[in-house]
Amino acid sequence: MKHFSRILFLAALFIPAYSYAGAVPPPPCPCDTTELSNGLTGNDIIDQVCPNGELGPDSISIIEPETIFVQLQVPPSSQYSVNESNGDSFSCSINSDGPIGIIKKLSEEEFESCAFGLVTRCSLTDPRPIPTLSEWGLIAMAGVLGIIGLVAIRRKRAAV
Repeated sequence: MKHFSRILFLAALFIPAYSYAGAVPPPPCPCDTTELSNGLTGNDIIDQVCPNGELGPDSISIIEPETIFVQLQVPPSSQYSVNESNGDSFSCSINSDGPIGIIKKLSEEEFESCAFGLVTRCSLTDPRPIPTLSEWGLIAMAGVLGIIGLVAIRRKRAAV
């Protein structure tokens, strides 16, 4: 019974976080639906710069942890960027053959949504990779945990 209560405690801690993951959609990026003076929206600019979901032949990208920038270099020159300044100021900007584009301030959640949307819609490599263990790291971790488990079992048997 004592072990069952531990399992319930762990289930209460971890299961709700995973069962509801993805249930709330991320906030939309404000630059996607913002319209420029020439009638283009952020979605239209991404379609021009990244036709068929990949960076076009006349397009360039700059991908850094704090900035993701894509631009079509041939007329109509269009650009879309998502920026982070000093870790506390977030923005997105769009421009298409105009002297002045539109810059929108974002919350941190909107910034993450805009950056993820731009990376996925243009098939770019995310500049912030998720840290993971390699195959050998997993094997080593399993070995260490196995040794710790054996030591714990021996101590428990010796105490009895």
